[in-house]
Amino acid sequence: MDLAYLLLSRAERKLRAKYPDRTLEEAFHSLGQVAWIRFGARKSVRDWTTRTSTEQAELLRTLGATDCLPVP
Repeated sequence: MDLAYLLLSRAERKLRAKYPDRTLEEAFHSLGQVAWIRFGARKSVRDWTTRTSTEQAELLRTLGATDCLPVP
């Protein structure tokens, strides 16, 4: 529980440094629209993602997220 709180408070500080009026909950709501879909079986697996908006891409960079989703 303490580690989770530390990670959330660090993310909140990073977000507030760039967007002082935005809450972490609002940022997560915006990022909640990003989806990763995996379809297939065995060696035939395909990945799709929704395209991130400019705002979502900036939020991901601000929060220190890496490019973990495959390119659509």
